[in-house]
Amino acid sequence: MAWKNSDDPSPGDFSWGIELHGNPKLVMRKGWSQEYCMGGPYNGQRFSGTKVSRPNPVAVTIFVFNEEVYTSYSLKNKSLISRVFLNQTDYTTQRCIWGENTQTWNLYSYMPRDFSDTYGRCGAYSYCDNTQLPPCQCLEGFQSRFPSKWSSMDWSQGCVRKRPLNCQQGDGFIQY
Repeated sequence: MAWKNSDDPSPGDFSWGIELHGNPKLVMRKGWSQEYCMGGPYNGQRFSGTKVSRPNPVAVTIFVFNEEVYTSYSLKNKSLISRVFLNQTDYTTQRCIWGENTQTWNLYSYMPRDFSDTYGRCGAYSYCDNTQLPPCQCLEGFQSRFPSKWSSMDWSQGCVRKRPLNCQQGDGFIQY
């Protein structure tokens, strides 16, 4: 659980943990109920929603999933000092490594990594594609609920149907 702010170590409303419904998954929450970001379910080797392009040169992460569930992080170079903290200000999880020469914490990794990693960012009936501008796109047959908000980069209200659904005239589900 994150501090309330950088000057107040009492518990804030931002947390990070492992959900155990179905396959375990990493979840970040604002408050007790609002999912903010997910790491995807554990697939036996890693959390499927995490982007891993190469082996971690700094640490080995071990995930245990049997009678108990936990993850451990073991530094390859035992002289390094590492910490993970939740940043209540920008709602990120940050892993830092202590820089002995600079005497500062150096950011090593963080979550969410990109715009689309944040849960519900684009709103209902839309999807997120980081290769598009804007990254939030309405599903086929839908349009922005509030075009003026979309033009100011607020996609949180999502999309609505362009016309009412009419099953008698052939409307139905579209496979993506």
